[in-house]
Amino acid sequence: MPLSSKPTLSRCLPTSPNMLSITSTAQASISEARILVQGHTRQDRPDDEAQKKLDKTIRTIKAHFSSRHWESSLELQLDHELVHSRQITQLLDKIGADYYYDEGTLFMFAMLTSIHESLGSFAVSCLNRLMIEILTPEEARNFYADVSSVRLNGRIKTDSTKRQAINKSPDQAFVFVDPQTQRSYRTVIFESGFSETYEDLIIDMKRWLLFSCGQVQLVILADINKDKKHLLNQKKSCSYRHRAAKILEDFGNERGKSKHGDILSCICQGDKASDTSSTLTEELDYKIDDIVQVEDWVGPITVDFEFWVLKDSQPHRRDRGRVFPEPTTPSLAIYAGDVIPLSYQGNIPNFNPSRKLYLDLETFQRRLLGGIRDDAVSRAWEFVCPNSQDDGDDDYQG
Repeated sequence: MPLSSKPTLSRCLPTSPNMLSITSTAQASISEARILVQGHTRQDRPDDEAQKKLDKTIRTIKAHFSSRHWESSLELQLDHELVHSRQITQLLDKIGADYYYDEGTLFMFAMLTSIHESLGSFAVSCLNRLMIEILTPEEARNFYADVSSVRLNGRIKTDSTKRQAINKSPDQAFVFVDPQTQRSYRTVIFESGFSETYEDLIIDMKRWLLFSCGQVQLVILADINKDKKHLLNQKKSCSYRHRAAKILEDFGNERGKSKHGDILSCICQGDKASDTSSTLTEELDYKIDDIVQVEDWVGPITVDFEFWVLKDSQPHRRDRGRVFPEPTTPSLAIYAGDVIPLSYQGNIPNFNPSRKLYLDLETFQRRLLGGIRDDAVSRAWEFVCPNSQDDGDDDYQG
């Protein structure tokens, strides 16, 4: 069974770099806050004070992305010497964060969860097709999809700072259960590189193939890349600011409107501004989903699939191809020999390991496009109605 008139804009740039109110995470410690209130001592030199501010900013970013606030965005107002700091930029790139600078403010977006989860959803659809189209009923009944963790007893020697946990969970996995011993084998692993570098994605692949005690026979990597520069330019455009102002006016709460007062100034002079108090009580005849433009909130994305197997006891890339936005390799396939454990194949009469299922890349594109739109709407909502979890955060001044 399958598993389950062109408008005139009044002003489209912030009128002051200080108009944006800044919040940080609740994880910023009391000891960090003391840095702000102690002020200069006689022993503090200007370089010492700048280093303190840099260290505090880095600690705040790390605390944010290691906490539940990873699912919300963060804005930090930085002193001039910290804007475009190489250390801050390197940290954000290593984390895999979406970010951009606007004058003296650093904006960091929440993780795009729906985009990330689209790979797992696609993997389940692939297993459904394998069970129906390729495998025999006797083989198919032994499979299910699962994302539970597996113990990997080994680490890859690398200069990367990526944590190599002993217990690791895949984005999705095909699990075969030996009907005789009831032992489970995770034979095919799916991993997405959306929130990490390609180098870190390769580390994940090597650990699965080398340290899973022979369970994993195929690792499918989805290397997802975002055009951050394009998104930054989009957010600097007058058209984006006007659309964001419209969404903020119609759907924003008081916190959102106060936080983004500079954006509200982009409402067209010719448009009659709606009464804020009535907007909160009157029901609009459209939803935010109807007016969100994806490119305002999520930059262009490309996705490459890589298929890795063991060859002569070493990881070997069997296939690679661009799958989004336009597929360049339509013949990516999963074989029966990939999903049935090698140790069990001899128990199946006349087993044919060369049976293969070509991936339905159109299905992946649909899943990914749906995830992109969902994340764009989520980011728009977070922009106009900041999460209540931020209410307890202390104001941050870099």
